[in-house]
Amino acid sequence: MPRPTVMMLIVLTAVTGTQSQSDGKRPVVFVNGSGGVTIQSSGLALAHVAAGSTAISKHDQTIEMTAQLMKKCPGVEIIIQPDPRADYELYMNRDVGGWGAGVSQIILVRPSDHAVLHAGKQHTVADAMKEACKAIMTDSKQRSLTK
Repeated sequence: MPRPTVMMLIVLTAVTGTQSQSDGKRPVVFVNGSGGVTIQSSGLALAHVAAGSTAISKHDQTIEMTAQLMKKCPGVEIIIQPDPRADYELYMNRDVGGWGAGVSQIILVRPSDHAVLHAGKQHTVADAMKEACKAIMTDSKQRSLTK
């Protein structure tokens, strides 16, 4: 019979730690940051000659959202795959203003009943996750009081 290695013990600890967090009734939050699509175009037209370009880029911010939510909201369990046990869904879209204007992070929080709980706009991902955390934790406390 093979002896358990340190790596096996770490994995086992991580798995059992995750299970106890779910059993602790922390709100489970599904994070989706793949809603940001930016379309930028520029062009020049002189007489009968025109030149231009268009760039389309997709900004998936799920990883950054998750990292910031872990820092700003330790009272939630975060998942990044759709799962029926999710109590809340958190979406973010990156809005890039035209002509060099700033970037905004637009968030939408909805509980498992799919009603919109909160929508907001912040300048940074960290501030957006702080705002989302406040909405989730306030709603979660209210829902637990009514049970």
